[in-house]
Amino acid sequence: MEGPNARRKQIHQDDTRRELERVYPKVPPAKVKEVLDKHWAGKLDMGAVMKVLADEQNVHASKEFSETKEDPKTKSGKKIVLYVTNQTGDRHVRYKCNRLRLSFTCLRLDWEEVDIAGNRWLRQKLVQDAKVDEIPLVFVGLGVDGKFAGTYDELIAVIDEGKIYEHFRSLGYKHPHKKCKHYIFSGDTSRIKVAE
Repeated sequence: MEGPNARRKQIHQDDTRRELERVYPKVPPAKVKEVLDKHWAGKLDMGAVMKVLADEQNVHASKEFSETKEDPKTKSGKKIVLYVTNQTGDRHVRYKCNRLRLSFTCLRLDWEEVDIAGNRWLRQKLVQDAKVDEIPLVFVGLGVDGKFAGTYDELIAVIDEGKIYEHFRSLGYKHPHKKCKHYIFSGDTSRIKVAE
């Protein structure tokens, strides 16, 4: 016969399993249960459980990333992907990420943001493809289709020259707004003028 302590223990284990499945959604529930069973048996402490599940989450996320391809039917062609980190204490990195966000928005580019703070595998892959260990990184295209477009310093220089559209177009990006030709930044992003 089960006592009240056994019932409480079972409820605690179920709550812990559900919470870990919520935190690590890409990890199969069977894997979460397997790792937790080792924890309850005394073979792993909770820190080791979290590390195993985080690594497993990165593996599944990396598989999804490497299998991701652009939809060839999209009208705008390949998207611009801005890889950032939102978990940094470095104010220079935050400034660079925010300036590129603002610049891409002001230029009316079709872009999306991917936060790579929690995915070591993805960051290593991006650094390997770009051959630069720096955040933010910009690619044109998702997943395996992505082509490295540049770092913050390179892209700001291209924006200041007024050649950002040509730069992205050479990598397969098609600007969705036909009327926008060039924008020139004169020092800061608050003053933008259209090039004649």
